[in-house]
Amino acid sequence: YQESGITERTLAVRESLSSVTAIIFTIAAFELWCLKREVLPNVYAFTIPSFPALGNSPQPVYVTDIFQILTSTFWSPVLTWTATSLVLPSI
Repeated sequence: YQESGITERTLAVRESLSSVTAIIFTIAAFELWCLKREVLPNVYAFTIPSFPALGNSPQPVYVTDIFQILTSTFWSPVLTWTATSLVLPSI
């Protein structure tokens, strides 16, 4: 266990993730992920059929509706988030 270096790597990861930059990046990434889920909804694409031999049921597949980037319902919140979370803090 001591030769594997797990303790040293754990301490290095803890130190790098405890920096202010890492915390800000993590929060911004979480906000961006939540914003993406709100402004680019998933829509039904198709269903993967069931396989009786495996005993599973049909599974619906959803994909992101990328055509939403052509509408103002996408750009208004995205540009607001970009201005308040990226542009203004960097000034």
